Amino acid sequence: MKMRKKHWRDAAIRYLRDNGPAPARSIFENTKTKAGKRFIQNGPSCAVGAAQLLKTDPRVVGEYDLSTTIQGHSYRVKFWRLKDEEVL
Repeated sequence: MKMRKKHWRDAAIRYLRDNGPAPARSIFENTKTKAGKRFIQNGPSCAVGAAQLLKTDPRVVGEYDLSTTIQGHSYRVKFWRLKDEEVL
């Protein structure tokens, strides 16, 4: 199966394996190459792009997990986890 941005997706899987479920922004900001640098050309350009790539990857599952209120406005955050992890 051919995938776009395969190296970034593999780095995101490593991040989720090491750190557990996380929102797309956290995954986007913390995924690094094996040399420890950020993905500039081979990764998504923003957190929304990261969420779109994760949504199409069969190895991860996204779930709305957290409702929060900031200044009277509530919103939900989608947390991404590996498909084979247990749900608590």
